[in-house]
Amino acid sequence: MALTYDIEKDAFYQKGVKKGRKVGIEEGEKKGILQAALNMKKAGFSTEDIMKATNLNKEQVEQL
Repeated sequence: MALTYDIEKDAFYQKGVKKGRKVGIEEGEKKGILQAALNMKKAGFSTEDIMKATNLNKEQVEQL
């Protein structure tokens, strides 16, 4: 007799999916902030203004 198991209903699977989404959202937000900072830098904004708008530190802005 074959045993079937719906993995998508498994609690550990659901926890993993939830964690994966959270990590993906966080990475996307970081990427968006860095892209915005880079665009601001290319547009001639000062380092201080970029830092205020993005909450990046001076070193992070200067590395762009």
